[in-house]
Amino acid sequence: MLLRRILFGGVALVLLTYLLFRPPPPGGDDQQLVQEQFAAMGTWFTVSIWLDAPEERAAAQEAVRDVERALHAYTRRWQPEGEGALGTLNAQLAEGAVIDVPEDMQPLFAQAAQWRARSGGAFDARVGALVELWGFHLEEAFRDTPPPEAAVRRVRERLAEAPAYDGPRYGPAPGVIWNFGAIAKGDAVTQASDRLETAGFGNHIVNAGGDLVVRGSRSDRAWRIAVRHPRPSATQQLLAAIEVADEAVFTSGDYERWFTHEETRYHHILNPDSGQPARGLQSVTVVTDSGIDADAASTALFVAGDAWRQMARQLDMDTVVVVYDDGTLGMTEAARARFNRIADAELRPAP
Repeated sequence: MLLRRILFGGVALVLLTYLLFRPPPPGGDDQQLVQEQFAAMGTWFTVSIWLDAPEERAAAQEAVRDVERALHAYTRRWQPEGEGALGTLNAQLAEGAVIDVPEDMQPLFAQAAQWRARSGGAFDARVGALVELWGFHLEEAFRDTPPPEAAVRRVRERLAEAPAYDGPRYGPAPGVIWNFGAIAKGDAVTQASDRLETAGFGNHIVNAGGDLVVRGSRSDRAWRIAVRHPRPSATQQLLAAIEVADEAVFTSGDYERWFTHEETRYHHILNPDSGQPARGLQSVTVVTDSGIDADAASTALFVAGDAWRQMARQLDMDTVVVVYDDGTLGMTEAARARFNRIADAELRPAP
């Protein structure tokens, strides 16, 4: 099956997101727009390139194929289980070994460690054991009831005892399973964007199931991005829209992998401290200039829940939109100035 793992994903969103996030219809200039779609990393990627001249189309399509090949290799490397590089490291940790992180993986390990420190632990890439306990790592492991509280407590205790990463060696930490699902997509999308830039296509969007990096512009106008509503209906599918250039737009929400038990929604964004799904918000959208930062920050802000404004200040994220559990909106001042609200939800004033 296409969607198997927690590392990257969102099968419920893939086709809908493609429709919501695609650029506006090009009218008579469609010969200068290349738009290709492919499956990678457990979701649908849509790459949109604005050409300087129609004759560049074949070269642009080859550049997209190069991006697709690179993303498949990236996925194999960063899957938390299996025979890839990260899966091998996690298997060594489970056996009680001290691991040596390969040189080309050290930057993302270091970024993850920095984000854990910056967020006070709201973001933590060492939570793979919790993810597995909740059954969100594999489709065939998906649960319909929460795991026993005692099991959650044991995993939390082992995580609390585990060392922080200061590389390049790590461990022993037999209770740790590294899972980069809340930061690797930002890294991968950025790398894909860099590949397109190097190939000579500086005006593009790389969209991974609604999380995207935007570069340049669409001729003489900015790219326009729509953010989907976390509880879409027949009459209200979009939350807001924004014009972006040389920025990343990432959303974390409770609607990608979830189940309902006794009228409570349990979703895949776990609070590392409690071991439970984070509470207080339905979605968080972050706009910033780094894909990695946008990805990690959206997770940390979601985990912060009602305290997201304090977390945004702590992380220096000034353009943030959230949807609270009751369906009302929250926006930073920078977001209010830039986003065009589409949903008719009530906007909560800043405290």
